[in-house]
Amino acid sequence: MTTREYILDGSSRLFMDLGVKAVRMDDIAARLAVSKRTIYELFSDKRQIVTEALEYATEKFRREQLGSFAEAGNIVEQIVVMLKLWEGSAWSMNRFAMDVYRFYPDIYAEFASRTTEERFDMMRVKLREGMEQGYLVPGLDVELTLYVVTNSITMLVFGEKSSLPAGMTRNDVFRFIVLYFFRGLATEKGRKILDEYINNGK
Repeated sequence: MTTREYILDGSSRLFMDLGVKAVRMDDIAARLAVSKRTIYELFSDKRQIVTEALEYATEKFRREQLGSFAEAGNIVEQIVVMLKLWEGSAWSMNRFAMDVYRFYPDIYAEFASRTTEERFDMMRVKLREGMEQGYLVPGLDVELTLYVVTNSITMLVFGEKSSLPAGMTRNDVFRFIVLYFFRGLATEKGRKILDEYINNGK
């Protein structure tokens, strides 16, 4: 890992843990035991670190996700894998993205314009594979499915936390959306996998 990568890795974790607004350049230097001079030799300001750290963290999570997907045998098992990822690193990643959206909207807009279609393309492939393998109902409207599930999750991720009922977390809502939305699209053999996950309370 280069010094630049080390700073981006550490900065992204700080942004996830403390929030983008709360983290100062001094905090990055102190937490990573790197001089501010070294940081400024590599990055012009905090804005550049935020921009590159978002890219770095997103790519790191994408590799983690693809690695986990490779171990799953079909789209329904991949949905279960995705839920487990959201219980860990994915939700932290989304908190980081939410902060960038709030405090650096132009950075987020440029980032989203480049990455959204790539994610959609991957999901299109997965949905079509699910139909071909017999885990999702045949004739599924792929574009409508993408629209409904992604907009539901976007509203959840970027909505105000205070709008949730007391005692309910975003992760609770995400699990419900994904599990029961895809259960409705699954064939009998797809539902068996999801029902086993639901009944085991995992």
